[in-house]
Amino acid sequence: MNNVLSKRMILLFVLVFLFTCVVSVPIIGKNDIVDAKSKTVRITFYANGGVFEAKKHKGKRYTGKHIKYGSRINGMPKVKRTGYVLLGWYTKKKGGKQVYSTTKLRKNTKVYAKWSRPFSVNQKRVGLLGKKLASSSRISPVLGEILSNDMLMTVDGYICEYYWDNYKGYLWTREFHDNSCVPFEIDGRANRFVNINKTYYYKTFMKKLQVSKYKVEHSYLTFKKNNLEWTITLDKTKVSSKSYTSIKLIDFPLDIIE
Repeated sequence: MNNVLSKRMILLFVLVFLFTCVVSVPIIGKNDIVDAKSKTVRITFYANGGVFEAKKHKGKRYTGKHIKYGSRINGMPKVKRTGYVLLGWYTKKKGGKQVYSTTKLRKNTKVYAKWSRPFSVNQKRVGLLGKKLASSSRISPVLGEILSNDMLMTVDGYICEYYWDNYKGYLWTREFHDNSCVPFEIDGRANRFVNINKTYYYKTFMKKLQVSKYKVEHSYLTFKKNNLEWTITLDKTKVSSKSYTSIKLIDFPLDIIE
């Protein structure tokens, strides 16, 4: 009787041990191709029309690396393409899901650089800021939109405000006794200053504008570019052609106004 009981106990122990081993083995899907020895996965980066900046990758269409299964990518290769900006790395050439340096991988993955033409700033308008013009009358032909001088408002005899398109835009200037002026702030829709024709997530907008440092507070996107401070009103997290934009000089040229 004792022998039979002992055999049953041994059998039960063996079954429990085998069950524990099976449960502890991670379940890997058929698409999660893993190196059985090192438990690594490979990520392959395709320049997709661009070139890798590192000398060791020069002339290559793609490069890659192995990382530990389930770990973050931790670092993307630097790529460049003349006349384009990099929007990010995606799992497909067109569309696909964006992959970040913090993305964790559990299968071999191919990603493609996504490129876009950068925005161009309308220098006809923005370029007026900080320039001393011979007279206020020269503003209208330069912009081609300013209304007649009877819409001019003078504040303390020095600051003037111009309106255009039924008060949808403004231009502020500092006026001088010799009839010259210096524009220092211009406001209006975003498409008056940047060639934007659709809606973008604000981070994508900043990449296309080639500005890396910016701040978002209370639905306002602010950043500095070429000694100018931009403030754009966001629609939640989006920038559109109609987003109201204010651009002003960071440092007003004091030597001009004295």
